[in-house]
Amino acid sequence: MINNRKNKKLLITDVQPLRTKEDIANVKKFLSKGHFGERDLMIFMVGINTGLRCSDIVQLKVGTVLHDKTPYIYEQKKLVKKTSS
Repeated sequence: MINNRKNKKLLITDVQPLRTKEDIANVKKFLSKGHFGERDLMIFMVGINTGLRCSDIVQLKVGTVLHDKTPYIYEQKKLVKKTSS
């Protein structure tokens, strides 16, 4: 649920997880549309398959993912080094 506040910023008050494969398929279909659809879909897929936070995903570089044999991701909140395997 989204509410408009006085300062016109949007506040999301109710967030629910994606519970079914159908929910995930619907999000994937929605994200694949538009000018940056492929990028948005890949970011989503990395997130749901690795469990990384958004702040960790946005630091990834395309070259690191494509060219490194074992790309390492440093999780900011936990200060843990994680591999993609």
